[in-house]
Amino acid sequence: MYDHLSRYSKAVVDGESMWPSFYNQEEVVVAKARKLARFEAVVFYPPNGNQQKYIKRIIGLPGDTLLYKKGKLYINGTQMEDKFSSQTLDFTLEQICKVKQIPLNYYFVLGDNRQNSLDSRSFGLVAKEAIVGTVQE
Repeated sequence: MYDHLSRYSKAVVDGESMWPSFYNQEEVVVAKARKLARFEAVVFYPPNGNQQKYIKRIIGLPGDTLLYKKGKLYINGTQMEDKFSSQTLDFTLEQICKVKQIPLNYYFVLGDNRQNSLDSRSFGLVAKEAIVGTVQE
């Protein structure tokens, strides 16, 4: 009767890494997602062993190549619109994660406040099984 309730949970934003999209101490609704899409905000357990859940935005999907160059995001060689890319320092996926392409069942995530975010640039790729769900914006 209440199966639909188990598909949702709540999370609280901790810090400024997702500003201006989400604010410190903002409570968000999280839906358990079957399929994850680029630029969706997700809640996950980071691979750095921290048991605190993080909220970040998916930038790279399994199979993608990725780089930031001169304030622009390139996915699989094509420039993509990323409203936060102008504040992102240049890097390649290989420099950050030591892979040329994102492996199956892994994602590359960044905070919206790129200058103040602990994200895939720090801790690497996020495994699909570590993702709790998507933030309902």
